[in-house]
Amino acid sequence: TLREFVNRIRRGGFRILEAIHLIQILIKIVKDIHSKGVLHQNLAPENIFIDWDDKTTSAEQATFTLTDFSQAHIAEKNYRIKESTDTYWYQAPQFQDEILKYSSTIDASGLCALLLWLLTNVDPKHDENFLPHQNEDIMTKLNNKIASAVRESSKSMEFRCRK
Repeated sequence: TLREFVNRIRRGGFRILEAIHLIQILIKIVKDIHSKGVLHQNLAPENIFIDWDDKTTSAEQATFTLTDFSQAHIAEKNYRIKESTDTYWYQAPQFQDEILKYSSTIDASGLCALLLWLLTNVDPKHDENFLPHQNEDIMTKLNNKIASAVRESSKSMEFRCRK
C-alpha cells in the first residue's frame, strides 16, 4: 500500500514536486472513476497500491491501483454501495452535510488530505476548532519542507550561474 511504501521505503517522505506528481496521477484516476459516475469517498493510504521501483522508475512512472470501494457512491442512481459506520482515514467536512456527503468534493478533499500526508507524514485529523492544515505542528512541517525546497533550489541556481 502507499502507507507501507512511505513507512518502509520513503521514510524521509517526499520532496514537494514528487508528492505533487503522485497526487496528479491519483487525480487522473479519480477523474476517470468520476467519469463513470462513481465517487470513491474513502481515499486513504491503505486503499492505494503503488508499484514503483525507486532505482529505475521516477514518480511519474509509478503504477497506482485504487482499492476498497466499500464507501463508494454511484451518483446516477444516488446509491451508496454500503451504508456503513466504518471509520474513514480522513473524513471531509462535507460528510456532515446531508446534500454534500454524496458529492465529488469528498474525493477532492481526500486528495488534498493525501497531499498533506505525503508532505508531512502526519495523518490529517480534524480538531474541534481546526482543519488538519491549520494544525500548528503540520504547518511547521510544511513550512520546513518549503524552506528546504527553496534552499535546495537556490543552491541549484547558484551552481548554474557560476558555471
